[in-house]
This record gives sequence, C-alpha cells and structure tokens, in this order.
Amino acid sequence: MDIQKNTQIVDDLIQKWDKWDITNFTFISTLNSLAGRSYNDLTQYPVFPWIIKDYTSKDGYKSIRDLTKPVGVLVVNI
Repeated sequence: MDIQKNTQIVDDLIQKWDKWDITNFTFISTLNSLAGRSYNDLTQYPVFPWIIKDYTSKDGYKSIRDLTKPVGVLVVNI
C-alpha cells in the first residue's frame, strides 16, 4: 500500500473516530493493522494503550487515568 493512500485512510479514520462513528477499539485496531501489526504473530501483537483506570465508573472522564504520568508510577488503590 502506498503512503499517500495510507495517509488518506488514516485521515478518514480520524474523522470517523472524531465524530464517534467508530469505536475506540476499531480506531486503534485499524491503526495497528495499517502499521503492520497482527494478531497472528505475538511478537507484533497490536498495541493498546492503558488508558482506563476505573472500569466501574459511569462517568467516562473520571475513568481515564492521568496521562501525564507513565503507567509505572501509577498507584493502584485496592
């Protein structure tokens, strides 16, 4: 696939994601696919960022972790 076509696909994907026409999972899965990552090869398994801190919260914004800090410094309350 040539770079210009790939760029157009990504631009279209971003527009759909920005309008909530596609889910976060679809957006990230498609980006991983365009980057050549595959579920068939564990050394190239798709990358999904660790964003959610609270899977029980009904408020979407409160369930997102502090993205200004790396995952390694986050404190988990048990």
